[in-house]
Amino acid sequence: MQVGLTFNDNPKILYYTTEKEFERNTKLVVNTARGLEFATVAKYKEGEAPEPLEFVRIASEQDEQQAKQYIEEAKTLIPSIKEEIKAFNLDMKLCSVEYTFDKEKVIINYTADGRIDFREIVKSLANKLKTRIEIHQIGSRDQVQQMGAIGMCGRVCCCKAHLNDFDKIVIKMAKNQGLSLNPSKLNGMCGKFLCCLKYEDEFY
Repeated sequence: MQVGLTFNDNPKILYYTTEKEFERNTKLVVNTARGLEFATVAKYKEGEAPEPLEFVRIASEQDEQQAKQYIEEAKTLIPSIKEEIKAFNLDMKLCSVEYTFDKEKVIINYTADGRIDFREIVKSLANKLKTRIEIHQIGSRDQVQQMGAIGMCGRVCCCKAHLNDFDKIVIKMAKNQGLSLNPSKLNGMCGKFLCCLKYEDEFY
């Protein structure tokens, strides 16, 4: 069995193999490949995930308050990280900054058109922030999900508002619904096909 967890204020679900069952929205403290983290139970599904769940404890109210505090503290690091990106003349866009729950690591997510050699900026940031630094390149869909955006419908993009998993969206869905095949009408803020193309696909 797999448990799907969300971390911090990111709606994306990551799955872990587990034999334990918790009610949905239960707050947990867990160990992952990234370190000690505060997580929320989102859903379960069958099968096995690549990584087993290393459960530490049910989160207390104090844990939850600490997690919220770390989210806000991580946001204060954004200006200095952007300054470092500019100083090293790196062609990358900062998307989000997170602390692990033990505050022993800062995790930085970014987007870029190509590969970025960020070894020097990692050394510089580690020296300035006095903590371990981990940097990840993410895709355009993950970027919109983390940062949020307003879609052409005038509402917050579905991936930020309520979607946790990215379904496969194909051009056939638009054809089935008799929609214009103009990319400007079919693509979302991430540049990929609109997630909502799948909502009514079965009806057609």
